[in-house]
Amino acid sequence: VVLSGVRSLMAVPLVNKERIYGMLHVGNSSETGAFTQGDLELLTGIATGAGVALSNAFMAHQLAEELRTRESLGRFLSPVLVDQVMQRRIDLQRSGQEREVTVMFADIRGFTSLTERSRAVDVVTLLNEYFDQMVEVVFEHHGLLDKFIGDALMAVWGTPVKQQDDAARAIAAARRMQEALGELNETRRGRQQEDISIGIGLATGLCVSGTIGARRRMEYTVIGDAVNLASRLAGLAKAGQVLCDEQTFGAAGRPTSSNKLPAVQVKGKTKPVPVYLVAGT
Repeated sequence: VVLSGVRSLMAVPLVNKERIYGMLHVGNSSETGAFTQGDLELLTGIATGAGVALSNAFMAHQLAEELRTRESLGRFLSPVLVDQVMQRRIDLQRSGQEREVTVMFADIRGFTSLTERSRAVDVVTLLNEYFDQMVEVVFEHHGLLDKFIGDALMAVWGTPVKQQDDAARAIAAARRMQEALGELNETRRGRQQEDISIGIGLATGLCVSGTIGARRRMEYTVIGDAVNLASRLAGLAKAGQVLCDEQTFGAAGRPTSSNKLPAVQVKGKTKPVPVYLVAGT
């Protein structure tokens, strides 16, 4: 280290556990050989303490950043998947990857009329309570929470981790969501509140999955025909029903407790789509 006008200089590293955080130096501009071995030992002691302090500060900052990342990932990934992402075993790439996924849409029947006769604060409380229940079911069945769209919930199976029984897990989750809603309605009736009901649609197909958005705000999501079809089927599902397309039905092992319904014409499809009722009447 060379400093202009300095005739004597001591410099020691700010180090802790073999990591160097910087240098601490003391200079004398009027005398050559101004420092003794004792001075160097004193400066080394000061630098050691400073190195520990800097190490602790860096560690605290790193832990805070990790906590913020975990909280952000926890909005749409189950705790198990969050751990895998943090351990870099899963890469949430910004560029999309094409993979087969099963998409779920679930929305509340008659929600518009419900909001018209309810206070805004009661509607928000209802949605928070309802989404809490539904998201837990999605996570329990290893699904990915994609987003909330008003009163609708979108979830995905097959990304970022692909499993052989993704379609079956999605159907099981949809059935459990209808059961959980029944339990929630019992609680609501005990509070003199009206029941709510949902319709659920499932579709399977190739979609592009990845982290999409601007640098300031990005979301991990999927884009593809299966997303649109699942949304259409959710719109067709009556209260308490779970509808799925033929690809989901086949990928789930053709569940025996299901009924094939007449094919339906949905927006964006040139031919009627085969539909299966996998829950509800």
